[in-house]
Amino acid sequence: MKVQNNIYLNRRFNCPASELFEWLVQAELIAKWFGPQGFSVKTAQTAVAVGGKYSIELVKHDQTGFTVKGEYIKVNRPRNLEFSLYYEGLANKPPKSIVSIQLIELSPRESELIFSQKFEFTPSDIENRAAAWEYMFGVLKEQIKI
Repeated sequence: MKVQNNIYLNRRFNCPASELFEWLVQAELIAKWFGPQGFSVKTAQTAVAVGGKYSIELVKHDQTGFTVKGEYIKVNRPRNLEFSLYYEGLANKPPKSIVSIQLIELSPRESELIFSQKFEFTPSDIENRAAAWEYMFGVLKEQIKI
């Protein structure tokens, strides 16, 4: 769902909030689910602390790609995560944004992820941005089942 220059999504996952949080911040776990359809993670680095940086390099099968980077603004393990997000290596870069994630533990085996991405201004392809997150959270849900 989108409202002007924001994307909002809610998803439920079959795991405790503490496990879900780790899937969002550990580089080796991020590499298993992050990236739009057709892309895979080539490298991922995270320094999970307020002011810490992250970098996720994505590639297609033909080895073309781009990098998603940013800085952690809020880290409240395992309940909240907030970070800046910008792109490198794209001719048509989406605007910079702030991603906020809240995790609510519904039971010892189920958590809810509340996601928002607030852009500096509305990207021309905001529907594609929302679809990319929908896809990635679907992959994440499948990975957690493994």
